[in-house]
Amino acid sequence: MPLNGARSLTHLATGMFNVRGDSSKFVVVFDNSDYDLGAWSKVAGLNVTWEMCEYRHGEGRDIWTAPGVAKYSKLSFTRATCPDSETVQEWLAATSKEPKPFSGSIQLLTWMGIPLVSWHFKWMYPTGWRINDFETKAATVVLETLDLAHTGFLNDDSTVGGAAAAVGM
Repeated sequence: MPLNGARSLTHLATGMFNVRGDSSKFVVVFDNSDYDLGAWSKVAGLNVTWEMCEYRHGEGRDIWTAPGVAKYSKLSFTRATCPDSETVQEWLAATSKEPKPFSGSIQLLTWMGIPLVSWHFKWMYPTGWRINDFETKAATVVLETLDLAHTGFLNDDSTVGGAAAAVGM
């Protein structure tokens, strides 16, 4: 099988070294390079659901079903507090002053640092940030959690009757 670009090299490397999604880390990368939120140890909420649309035609008993609009859950990232936490604070402060959406991706990296899978997100906004309580008697890791809302990671923008082509999209 001929190799076609970086995607094929990744497939070759993952096959040769039996690389899978275990023992991996996630990296959050914004398309705006001013904010690199770094690696995270846990990402929750990476899912999509569809409400089913039902339609009964005429007087018949047959019901047609089709998937409705995709709905995406809020993302929640968790990690031990680290120097990248300051970058998160800078981004939160800038977004608080002048709210604007960001696009970017979550990249699942193998233990060798090879990107295994990535999910590209459109219109990401922060919805919350928190840090564990500090306690001098407890020898625990201080975790930070960042919550983001987004408008999706599937390339599922649809058009009706070529409407997008008519407006130059």
